Amino acid sequence: MKKRPKSTNYLGMEGKGPTLREAKADAMRKIEQALGHDYTPAIFAAGDYRTIVWRTPFGVRTSTLRAEEPNGLVRCCGMTGVDAFERECDAMALHVAQLAANVESQEIPACIAGKPSLVNDYLSWIGFQRAFRAATKAGEEDAHRWACNHGHEFRPVLEAV
Repeated sequence: MKKRPKSTNYLGMEGKGPTLREAKADAMRKIEQALGHDYTPAIFAAGDYRTIVWRTPFGVRTSTLRAEEPNGLVRCCGMTGVDAFERECDAMALHVAQLAANVESQEIPACIAGKPSLVNDYLSWIGFQRAFRAATKAGEEDAHRWACNHGHEFRPVLEAV
């Protein structure tokens, strides 16, 4: 007869293992790992928007704020895995850049300026936004599809500095 794995909640951390002792040891390993992380938050700004990314012992949290909102909060996301901090920082920097974007501008927001992959994603997004506006203005039946197919034609081209 196969024994079922044990699980426990030790000092607020879940642990699993073939025995209760090993489940507790698993929880302790997770606690030690969590204590080794850097808990300094990252803040990204563009226009009136600010995004904060911070690590908790259980995952990475984000919050986006806008100056014009009555309570400042635009959205508060759920958590991601504990090892996802850099990935979440990149995603939220791009997100805040898009929220504050002036679609007609050639300017790259400072919060993504040093990251070529984020700049590339941003420029592709701007191209789609411009194409969608053009399709809507032209009365295209499916503006979204048209923008998907023609966004590259509207993508800004940055001059080499």
